[in-house]
Amino acid sequence: MRKTSQFFERYRQSQKKVWEYFYQLGKKRFILLYGILFWGGIMFAAMTFLEIRRDHNPLSGIWNIAWLGVQFCLYCIGGYIFGLLMWRHIEHEVLSSRKR
Repeated sequence: MRKTSQFFERYRQSQKKVWEYFYQLGKKRFILLYGILFWGGIMFAAMTFLEIRRDHNPLSGIWNIAWLGVQFCLYCIGGYIFGLLMWRHIEHEVLSSRKR
């Protein structure tokens, strides 16, 4: 067995607590909060802000507003995928740490 530093061991222990907390939230709630709302919401807000700064006439016309709705849906789907992948990682880490 390899010898690790105390810093790394403390870090691993704190990560286990964080993973346990997320695992206790449940799959649906975790994906909704950290995938769709957190990742999807931040990405939507940031990209919309950058797009408005780039254009001189932001959100003028029905097509721009429709495109905003399409972007919102795409970022929600991306957030769901991100949340699902993160959930799988957290689930793997929690279950593997419980086996040890």
